[in-house]
Amino acid sequence: MRLTEPLSFVLGAAVGFLAGTSAARRQYAQLRDAADTFVHDPALRDRATKATSAATSAGTATVAKAKDVAGNVTTAVKSKIGASQNGSDSSIDITESSDTTV
Repeated sequence: MRLTEPLSFVLGAAVGFLAGTSAARRQYAQLRDAADTFVHDPALRDRATKATSAATSAGTATVAKAKDVAGNVTTAVKSKIGASQNGSDSSIDITESSDTTV
């Protein structure tokens, strides 16, 4: 075995490693810059704010409607139970009204 063969391999590996890490650093820098541009885009921030606001409004309206429906159901059940205990109605028949959809 000649001495130049292992030395050539080590030099080739070192040059390949340095070239590869340099290219990888450039690619990483490009990806980082693109992500930074995307995240700090004013149009994207505006859309995110609008989406958050719309979701909050929809959630608030849904909770209010659910509370209203639950209150109506509770009132209906209490009145049926009260009527049944007073002897005026021997069976409890709770029917769904068109009001209970959310």
